[in-house]
Formats: sequence, structure tokens, C-alpha cells
Amino acid sequence: MGYDIYTLARSMQLKQKMLKFMRKNHVTWEKLTGCEHRYTSKILHGRQLFASKYALGFHYGVVTGLEREYAYSLVRWMALKVGKRCRTFGHNGKEGRSNKPIPYYVYDGFERFPVFTEQCGLPSGTYRAVDNYGILKRPYLIDLRMAGLHKIHFDKMKKTKDGKYLIFPITAADCKKYGLRKGSHMNTPAAQKLFERLGREAVRRDRKFIRDEIKRLDALWEGL
Repeated sequence: MGYDIYTLARSMQLKQKMLKFMRKNHVTWEKLTGCEHRYTSKILHGRQLFASKYALGFHYGVVTGLEREYAYSLVRWMALKVGKRCRTFGHNGKEGRSNKPIPYYVYDGFERFPVFTEQCGLPSGTYRAVDNYGILKRPYLIDLRMAGLHKIHFDKMKKTKDGKYLIFPITAADCKKYGLRKGSHMNTPAAQKLFERLGREAVRRDRKFIRDEIKRLDALWEGL
């Protein structure tokens, strides 16, 4: 199971220019951070995304956190550089509106999200501003928690009979270190607070990777 995220280029010429650029210069999250997982595809376009021929973006697995934020930031950056503009956002354009056309990206084929800087003014709806590189000014709480969750072996978690997940494996030393009871569920208040705290630590560190990489791409793009 997976999802697609993409922007739509304003013209075929701009799409081909960006596609060529990203194929040459894009660095995967795995290479960027040394992460062994491969949740996100390389740059895709058009029918590869089951979308318009003008589409540029990524396919990614069921994952939140910083690798997902890297893919989203890249798509938002591409939207700022070559993306089409619109005024309405959300499911079929019914959940938010801007006074003027602004760049956007499309989530899973049907939901438009605005890409706006604070200077543009906030469109109606519960959307968040980005900086000039397409990076969120404030990360969402779910991404903070998932970043923290990955820090304590998300891939080794065990599902219980009642459908909940245990923080697993977790030793007595881990329990003491993280202030949890052995066999704690991931959705307990104590666990959620822990994930949020660890996530903020991971975000401070790993968002620097994202920012530095997109700044590098931006400088190369502006030099074309």
C-alpha cells in the first residue's frame, strides 16, 4: 500500500526541465541520512503517478515522520519553482480558499494542498505556511510523534490481540530510560508524550538535512 504526492507543472517545457534536473541532482533519503529503509521512490512523472502528464512527484509507503516530510518538502519546492496555481484547496477544492492563485501540490490524486509563504497571507482552512524552500515553518504533531517512534525501533513493534501496538522490544533499561512500563501501548498518553519529545529532538537534527539539501538544489536550479 502506498500514496502519491505530486505537483503539476505549468507547461510541458517546465516539467521536462525539472524532471531532467531532479533525475540528475535528487538525493534519496537513504543516501542522505544512511537510513536502511526505502519508503520513498525516486522522482516519478505523468502516468507513473496515475496522474496528468504534467505531474512530478513521488510514491511513498505508509510512513510518516521525516522521510515523508523530505518527499513533501521536495514536492512543495518543485511547486514553488514550476507548479501551476489555483485558489481552492482540499477534497475537490472545497475546504480552503485563497484570494489569489498560489502554488499547490496534490495528495493521492484528489486533494489539493496550498504551498504558501507567510508573505502570501494564510488561505482559509487549516493549512501551514512554508519557507522559501517549501519546508514547513512548523511541523505537524503527528510527524513529531512518528519521528520519535522511529527512534525507538518502529519496525520492531509488535501488534497485540486487541489490535494495539506494543513498544517492542523494550528492555528494563529502556523502560527506565524512557519512563515507561514494560508492555506499554504506543497510544498511551505517556508514550505519546515520549514520542513527541524524541521527535522534537529528531526534527531539530534531521530537518537540517532537509533544509541543507533543498538549499543545495535551489542554488543549482537558480544557476541554470
